[in-house]
Amino acid sequence: MLLMVNLDDINLELLPVYMDGILKRGAKSVYAINGLTKKGRLGVLLLVDTEESEKDRVVDFIFKEMGTIGVRFLKEEHISLPYFYEIVSIELEGATFKVRIKRMKEDNSWAKVEFEDLRKIWREEGIPIAPLKSLLESLAFMEESEIRVRLAGRKLCLKKEGTSLC
Repeated sequence: MLLMVNLDDINLELLPVYMDGILKRGAKSVYAINGLTKKGRLGVLLLVDTEESEKDRVVDFIFKEMGTIGVRFLKEEHISLPYFYEIVSIELEGATFKVRIKRMKEDNSWAKVEFEDLRKIWREEGIPIAPLKSLLESLAFMEESEIRVRLAGRKLCLKKEGTSLC
C-alpha cells in the first residue's frame, strides 16, 4: 500500500526523525520529495510504502507527530522480483562483522550491500564505506569464497558464508 502525505509546515531538521519513526512503525520505505506548495510555501511530499496491516500504526504516527490533516491512500500495483542474501563475514584485526549482500535470484549481474551493515563497520572501525561497498559487491561475483585485502591501512579477510533466503 502506498500512502501520500503533503507537508507544508514542517521543520525540515526533524524530517529524518519522523521518517525513522514511520519506518519503526512498519513502513518498508519512505521517500521525501521537496516541492513548492500553495502561496509559495516550501513543502515536502512523503511517499510511504507499507503493508495494509501496518497502515493504522503508520497513519497514527503521521497525524500525531507531523501535523498534517490528511493522508492519501493510492492504489498501486507492485512487481517484486525474488532475491536472496549472500552473507559475507569480515574479519578485521580481531573483530568480526556479518554483511548482507542482496542478490537477484534470476539475474546474476546484480548485487547490493545492505547499507546498515556498512554503517556499523564504519562507526565501530572507521573503515571507509565507499571502497568497502565496492569491494564487497565485487566479491559477490568472484568465484573465490575468501579474499584478503588491505583497506585504509587495515588487514581484512572477507569470507562468503552462504545464503539466507528471504
